[in-house]
Amino acid sequence: MHELKKQRLLRDFSKSNFCEKLTQSLREEKELYAKLSAKVLQLFRSFFAHTSTSIIDENYDRLIAPKKNGDPVFVSVSIFVLNIRSVRSRDLVNSLIQSFTADLFVHQYWIDERLKFPKGAEKSINLHGSYKEIIWIPDMYFKNGISGEITTHSFKTTYFVLYNNNKVFMASRVSVDLVCEMHFRKYPHDEHICDITLMSLVLRWKTFQLTARLFNTDYNISFVKNATCDKTYQIGTFSCVTGKFLLVRDSGNFFTKYVPSFTIVIASFVGFWIPTGSYPARASVVVTSMLALITQQLQTTSDIKTSYFVCINIWMNICTTIVFCCLLEFAFAIIWEQNKQKQIAKKSIETSEGDAPPEGRVKSVLKKFEKHNRNPVDQ
Repeated sequence: MHELKKQRLLRDFSKSNFCEKLTQSLREEKELYAKLSAKVLQLFRSFFAHTSTSIIDENYDRLIAPKKNGDPVFVSVSIFVLNIRSVRSRDLVNSLIQSFTADLFVHQYWIDERLKFPKGAEKSINLHGSYKEIIWIPDMYFKNGISGEITTHSFKTTYFVLYNNNKVFMASRVSVDLVCEMHFRKYPHDEHICDITLMSLVLRWKTFQLTARLFNTDYNISFVKNATCDKTYQIGTFSCVTGKFLLVRDSGNFFTKYVPSFTIVIASFVGFWIPTGSYPARASVVVTSMLALITQQLQTTSDIKTSYFVCINIWMNICTTIVFCCLLEFAFAIIWEQNKQKQIAKKSIETSEGDAPPEGRVKSVLKKFEKHNRNPVDQ
């Protein structure tokens, strides 16, 4: 018994000793990893500080533009439209406006002679994205933008290059919501000219390009032209550049809007071949067609959200009027058929022959009239 207890104690002691050693080794590895991380971070900071101090003078002020002899700074701008994701209407301060979302590559070039190009480097060096907080960059904004600015995006979307002639290149990828004045009176045959407008001190167009396979589900997009839109205010003249492009409604909307309503109108004509006495059949065809057209018209109106009359409304109202006329025709046909049967019954009473009393003749004629007007479904 004593030997078994000793073996158990030795076994428990070995297990506890192993756990302590494992915990200690993990603690040592964690401390070593923390020391290595601190050293790497210190090396990176020292390298970044050395690079920044090597190209930036002590008297450099990022708030002052790199003007030469008092002349304004010329900035070359290139815009590449990657995608136009959505064209929609939205509520802004209780007013309905049209806007679109664009994904852009914005390239800018300018010369800053205050920067020092490192000796021994090649024609250009790449700078970290955080340099936008260290050097001067153009204060540029989208004039027709609802949201989105170049300078407020994180450094992951900004790329800098410094050339040996002190030219700075900055590339940014932005997604911005832009206002576009659209008129939908010809919907779904509408065309819109929208623009992307940048405003700053002095800008020069270099290129404005659309991606070759720019795709949008509702519109075909094509580039129109570049233009300048300089504005003079009380505090001075501000440079403005804009790129215009054309949005043409895709032809697929013609089939999704016109074909269903045309099919519903043709289906309502089927009631003309149904006997007048078949009330449920004719009523269901006409009423169902009317409800389907009203539902489609409400859906079409909700797609564009306009307060004025558009082209598609004329077509939908014509279709609704035709189906409503079919409903009126059904009502007039019932009245005409009833009057016709009354006249037939009256003539039958007048021309009927036989020895039966008048009451019997009237009853026989009424039975024939009831049998003639009986619903085929009930038969």
